[in-house]
Amino acid sequence: MFIFLTIIIVSISLSMDTFSLSLSYGMMNINKNKILLISFFVGLFHFFMPLLGNVFGELLFNIIPINEKSFIGIIFLTISMDIIFSLFREKEITAIKSFKDILLFSLTVSIDSFVTGICLDVFNCNYLIIVTFFMIISFLFTYVGLSIGYYIHNKIGFIAELIGIIFLITLSFFYLIY
Repeated sequence: MFIFLTIIIVSISLSMDTFSLSLSYGMMNINKNKILLISFFVGLFHFFMPLLGNVFGELLFNIIPINEKSFIGIIFLTISMDIIFSLFREKEITAIKSFKDILLFSLTVSIDSFVTGICLDVFNCNYLIIVTFFMIISFLFTYVGLSIGYYIHNKIGFIAELIGIIFLITLSFFYLIY
């Protein structure tokens, strides 16, 4: 049960930055077809990036013997710190006009999924189950963020990132201490 809860928390945490950024892009009056397309590709990237990260992680752990639980704690803490620093960086939002822009947006918000994928072994669960959760939750968060972005970006964007930070820091300390 703890593993399932952890997978849900990580899925939500990985999707919080996507949600926040989607709120911003939602303010640009993106049509429903493009909202679905962007959400689909973000979900797809959140499916494949952790799998690629896992392949990279297996290669890394074969070369450098590292305690996987400590490593994932460090990764979650690093992602948390990056999110904290991004709260204070000026964000330049440009419209998503082309298919290339959709792919770039999807890749950008999925990099943390790649890094998390390095330690998928820690979850002791079928990888496809894990990345399917990542995909579904990131699709939903992107879709909801884009859909309501016009109305509530200024109130929820900052809070969503803070919630993601709290989840990741809590998990990172759990893995570092446990």
